[in-house]
Amino acid sequence: MKSQRGIAPNILFQHIENTAAFIFHDNSLQAAYLERVRHYRDRQSEKLSHFEYFELCISAHYATVATFVPTDVDNQIRQHLWNQPLPKEVSDAMLELTLASKKWDFRVMTERFANHPEDSSRYLSGHQGEWFSIAVGAYAKHRGSSAAERVMESILAELAEEEAIFCALMHKKMGIELLRASTLIAHNLGDLDRVMDQWDLPENDPLRLKAYKLGHEGKSFPHLVLAGNLNKAFMASENHRHYPLRAPKVLRRSRSLLLPTGPFFDSWGKLLANELEPNELIEVIQALLEGFERLSSPKVPLYGYARALAGIDAGLNGGFRRFLPHLPGKTQKKLQEIPLKNLLPVSEAAFIDTWHKKALNFLNL
Repeated sequence: MKSQRGIAPNILFQHIENTAAFIFHDNSLQAAYLERVRHYRDRQSEKLSHFEYFELCISAHYATVATFVPTDVDNQIRQHLWNQPLPKEVSDAMLELTLASKKWDFRVMTERFANHPEDSSRYLSGHQGEWFSIAVGAYAKHRGSSAAERVMESILAELAEEEAIFCALMHKKMGIELLRASTLIAHNLGDLDRVMDQWDLPENDPLRLKAYKLGHEGKSFPHLVLAGNLNKAFMASENHRHYPLRAPKVLRRSRSLLLPTGPFFDSWGKLLANELEPNELIEVIQALLEGFERLSSPKVPLYGYARALAGIDAGLNGGFRRFLPHLPGKTQKKLQEIPLKNLLPVSEAAFIDTWHKKALNFLNL
């Protein structure tokens, strides 16, 4: 039986070129998933097997999910490519690739990660949530077998590792890193829950019993609940999909411009001020202002975009005052509006200190 697939490989490569063309030109970027993307790009004229197509899709996903316009293969790798008649050797190979991919270094293509405070080889990132969602597909496809048990053990081990990193950060009282970690953990647990629901795993399923709703219920990982609560209190509104930043294509120019975890965008803003041409910077400033205006709530401003603008201001020679003549009148006016006008003068150090204390006070540290 012919396997059912989604996006054609040549179209998928067009999407990768659109959001991260630099991975095909920057040889300093080395990771297993990037090697596979480059390998299959050189084979575009060939017909791929089901396993090869799956390998391409998960590699493309890992390569682009932290970029401004991720490739849309989520449902393929989470369910569709698993949930069809496959020879055992094919589904087994997909499972083995999924398990092996957990060890790939995702930090090569993301700025959204938190390292263990004492061992930089240990880290958590939003990519682990993407891995969770693929692993649930492997588990569901092989449910009831020893292979599924291996996948479940690997998922539980990753959950334990994420809790261990969060606890280590608590022990060191690293408020900003705790905030970053809380966002990543909440994202990852959300992915895990979402795909278990997508597969309709029954209430008595072993994986569901051990790993469902861990951000809301204590179960075996009580500190993951703390992480979820910390994220909800301070970070959830800051780490949306950043649709306003999809318009300035200049942000897709290089790996260095990938967006970090919000709202800590001061350094990113300084980088933009130093690397972009005036006309490019104007486009980004306008996108940030549009996002700030559209996504801020009446009670809570979007701190991240304000911090990016503050970083640009700090990074510009002479700041916005000298740059204002280059900006359209409407843009100049928006920079002078409250609450943004009150947020921009706050220094990065003061902002970091405030949020550091917020996290420690919330966690009673």
